[in-house]
Amino acid sequence: MKASIKVSLLIAATAIAMCATTACAVQKPSSGSNATGSAQPAPTATPAAALPTAEPKPLVLASPDKPGLYNADGAAHQLHADNPVKGKTINVVELGADPADNDKDDTIAINAAIKAAQRGDEVYLPNGVYNLKSELSTDKAANIELKSGVNLRGESQDKVILLSSFDKSGSNTKVIKALGLEDIVISNLTVSSVFKGKYTTDHVNNNPDRGGPVTGIYIEDASGKGSRSITIDHVTVEKYQRMGIRVSNSRDVIVRNSLFRNATDLGGGGAGYGITFQGIPKTDRKGTDNDSLFNLAENNRFEGPYIRHGVLIQFYSHNNAVRGNTFHQTQLDSIDLHGELEYLNEIYNNKMENITGGAGIGLGNTGGTAPSNHSASGPLNYIHDNTITGSRNGITVTMGSPKTIIENNTITGSKVKNGTGITIQNGPDTIVRGNQITDNTADNFWGILLTHDPGDKNAKAIGEGDPKGVQISGNKVTGNSNGVKIAQGTDIVLKDNQIEQNRGSNLVNQTAGGK
Repeated sequence: MKASIKVSLLIAATAIAMCATTACAVQKPSSGSNATGSAQPAPTATPAAALPTAEPKPLVLASPDKPGLYNADGAAHQLHADNPVKGKTINVVELGADPADNDKDDTIAINAAIKAAQRGDEVYLPNGVYNLKSELSTDKAANIELKSGVNLRGESQDKVILLSSFDKSGSNTKVIKALGLEDIVISNLTVSSVFKGKYTTDHVNNNPDRGGPVTGIYIEDASGKGSRSITIDHVTVEKYQRMGIRVSNSRDVIVRNSLFRNATDLGGGGAGYGITFQGIPKTDRKGTDNDSLFNLAENNRFEGPYIRHGVLIQFYSHNNAVRGNTFHQTQLDSIDLHGELEYLNEIYNNKMENITGGAGIGLGNTGGTAPSNHSASGPLNYIHDNTITGSRNGITVTMGSPKTIIENNTITGSKVKNGTGITIQNGPDTIVRGNQITDNTADNFWGILLTHDPGDKNAKAIGEGDPKGVQISGNKVTGNSNGVKIAQGTDIVLKDNQIEQNRGSNLVNQTAGGK
């Protein structure tokens, strides 16, 4: 327990320092305030190896930087239009592909169609199973290579199957790759593999029976030129080891209306992710051509239990948006800001269901090995208007992740013991405002918990600290096992919250000698 901890509880004049099982209701505020008491409006929603012993240098952001799909000058970033087809439609069957599920290798015909296409053409796959039994002549770790300005379209999402033969071979295999490319639409198909092993929900140990390609769709830069203006629409990705869709060092990539399921490994080392937006470890590429920004994941479904994380953002990736997605039964945090200084990202209007082993949304992370060892997320990530149901934890902020804004989220229906609605550990200047945390009845559940962060025990306690400068205002915390607990913290603002009718304690302030 930290000694001499100061906590400011700014509540109504009739408020009490601690509520037991009796009701204590406070009115919601008309607007939020920051730690100094000045007004701070909510950001506008986005329109349509050895571990280190010191923290990375924090980012310094200049106004008017805004979370989400906004340019550095504060203007809304305009999403690209899907690449139009203005030329020919090239049917892969006419070049020798066989949609029957047989022993024929269809890889050569599909790549020949892409190679023959010109900018503005599309390569078309009729319904069927396309057996990808060989690799590119220039890359033995990839089946298909895309081309700028050429779309890849299947007849239907469920009935066009790209069946990769990669299985337990290679450390960087992928079904489809796009390196330094632009103006592409991938749509209406399933990326799968011949994997027939056993699945596991073990997220601690790697699955000894894992198989399939490492990545389904691999989008990255080439010679410092990032990929851009790529849309992935109505695509299913399954039976892969690490990442369904990996977007690295690229911008303006949209993944929408797609399905992620059945990863073959959920263990450590980057296994079992749905979508990743990422830059370069420990390298801020802001302003360069291969910066990671303006990527969007929307209206996708992540179907567990064989998914570790649904969407993961890391490595200085910024100004991305994750919106309108549904996550069901992922093993760990459905949306994970992975503790690699990712910043100014906007997470909103998502639904998380039955995340019993982690949180709906997590910021900051322990673990990893150099150069991708984890610590704090970056500043000004905006988490709002999400609905988290039946999950152990709703939203967690850890490891020194600063200036997170958590607003207007709904967290309800948790029946997992020892869970929380919103947990702030070492999260300086976090704003928790206008959230609805109701009817979470599991034993020892707390609606809002502020507590000490032990940091990473395997990296000399990097990230250790207590909550500081956290503002908690206008929240409704009712009908839970317990309400709000401030176990540790300094300069905490608790104002105008409705904290009542919780089964156990409504408000516990241990820093002021509370129970």
